Amino acid sequence: MIKLNKIYCENCLDTMARMDDNYVDAIVTDPPYGISFMNKKWDYDVPSVKIWQEVLRVLKPGGHLLSFGGTRTYHRMACAIEDAGFEIRDMVQWIYGSGFPKSLDISKAIDKTGKRYEFFNEVRTFLKEALFKTNYTIKDINILMGYALNGSGMAGHWFGNITQQTLPTKNQWFKLKELLDFTDCFDETFRNCINPNERPIIGKHPNPAGSKGNTFPLGQECNLTKPATPEAEQWEGWGTALKPANEPICLARKPLSEKTIAENVLKWGTGGLNIDECRVEYQNDNDKNSAIPQGRITTKVGAFAGRSQEGIDKELNREEWKEKQQGRFPANVIHNGSDEVVSRFPNSKSGLMKQGTKVNSQSWFTGNDDIKNDTYGDSGSAARFFYCAKASRSERGKGNNHPTVKPVSLLRYLCRLITPPKRLVYDPFIGSGTTGIAAGLEGFDYIGSEIEQDYCEIAKKRISAYTMQQELF
Repeated sequence: MIKLNKIYCENCLDTMARMDDNYVDAIVTDPPYGISFMNKKWDYDVPSVKIWQEVLRVLKPGGHLLSFGGTRTYHRMACAIEDAGFEIRDMVQWIYGSGFPKSLDISKAIDKTGKRYEFFNEVRTFLKEALFKTNYTIKDINILMGYALNGSGMAGHWFGNITQQTLPTKNQWFKLKELLDFTDCFDETFRNCINPNERPIIGKHPNPAGSKGNTFPLGQECNLTKPATPEAEQWEGWGTALKPANEPICLARKPLSEKTIAENVLKWGTGGLNIDECRVEYQNDNDKNSAIPQGRITTKVGAFAGRSQEGIDKELNREEWKEKQQGRFPANVIHNGSDEVVSRFPNSKSGLMKQGTKVNSQSWFTGNDDIKNDTYGDSGSAARFFYCAKASRSERGKGNNHPTVKPVSLLRYLCRLITPPKRLVYDPFIGSGTTGIAAGLEGFDYIGSEIEQDYCEIAKKRISAYTMQQELF
C-alpha cells in the first residue's frame, strides 16, 4: 500500500509497482543525466524507456511530466520519454551564470607531457601499491598535502580512483615520497619532467579557483603562467569545453484518454498548465504598462479609423484587463537573475505581426483582412521571464552532500505549473528531497523514490525541517 507524503528508499520501479494505473497527477523530477557526474555510480546512464513507461502508466491521462536533463545527454532522455509513449510538448531552459568552466587548458596539457607521461601506467600502479602499504586513505593524503580540510583534492586523480586520472607534479611527487616513504625509482623522471609549476610566471590570478575555500586552502595564491614550449605556445588559449550556464527541462504529457482537453480535464482533472498562477510578476508600474495586451489596433484604418487610442482602449476594456493581469504569460525560459544572464537579454518587444497577417480575432472588428496589428505582447529585458537563483548553501541544509541540489523556489514553480490544486506529485528520483519540500509548500501531496540510502536520509531531514518551519510560522 502506497502512503502519501513519504519517501521510499528503493528503486523507483519497485515504488511504482505498488501504484494503480492513473494514480498520480504530475511528475516533477531531476533524474541521472548519464554523465558519471563526480564519478557517481547512480549517474552512469539516463533513465531507461522501461522506467518512463512505468511513469506513463501511473500518471493520469493528460498529466504532465517535467524532467531535468544534462546538455550533453538531454537528447537521449527526451527520446526515451517519447519512446515510452509521452508527447513532448516543450523544453524549458533554466539559465544561470554561476556555472564553473571545466575546460582543459590545452597549452598547459602540452607542457605537462614530459618524461613522466611515458611511464604513466607504471607510476600510477606504483603509487597505488605504496598507498596500500600504509594506513592512509586518499582523504588523509589530501589533507596532509594541504588541500581542503574535508579531504577533497587531487589524490584521487593520482591513485587512479576517479576517471580524470593524472600524475603529480614534481613538487607533489617529492612531498608524497616523504608521506608514503617509498623508494626513488621514478625520482629522476620527475626531476627532469616539465610541469605547470615550471612555466614562466607572469603574475597572480585575480580570482583563482578555490579562493573561497572550495578546493584549496583559503587565501592560497595561484600563479598566471605563459607557455614553456613552442608547441604549447601554439595552442595557448585553447580548451575543451564551454562554461555550463543552462539546464534543459523536458515538458511532456501523457496522451489524453478523451476526445478533447475539456472532456479530459472534467474527467481526470489533468491536461492543462496553470498559466495564471505561474505568471511572471511585474517589477513596477512601468513594467506593467509595457505589457500591453495582444491585438493592439491602429487608429488609421477600419472601424477604429480616426478614433483616439484612449477611446479604443476604453471600448476594448484594456484598463480592466491591465487591472486583472497579475503578470506576464509564463515562458519556456527561466533564469537566475544574475547580471551575467540579464545582460544577455536585449531590451526588445515580442509578438509583432506583419501587415496583412490574419492570425487573431481582431479581423472581426473591421472586416478588413489587411489591417495592421501592432501586437506587441510585452517589452523589456529578462524581467519577462521567471527567475530563480541556484540553491544556496543555507538552502541546501547542514550535512547535505548531494551534488545536484535544485532550488526550492524553482521546484515550487514547476510543481505549480503542472499540478492541479491539492493533487499528487510523484518524483521517481527525489535525491535530496527538494520536490517534496516544494510540493508541501504549494499544498500538494507528494511521493518520492530514492535508491541511495544516504540521500534518503538527507531528503527526510530537509523535508522535516521545512515542515517544522512551516508549522511554526
